[in-house]
Amino acid sequence: VPRATIARSLPTELKKAYNLVAADLLQTFLQMEDGESVRLGDLGAFQKKEQKLRAS
Repeated sequence: VPRATIARSLPTELKKAYNLVAADLLQTFLQMEDGESVRLGDLGAFQKKEQKLRAS
């Protein structure tokens, strides 16, 4: 495979991978219960907190 082809396809593949991970993470958050957390390696943990919004 020519090097130019690899260089052009890498950003496309990275974008596809990013979209796949983002969609999976969104589904994980949606399925979590309130107060449950998920750890993302060195990035830390994210905790789901449901809040009531009030219109003023």
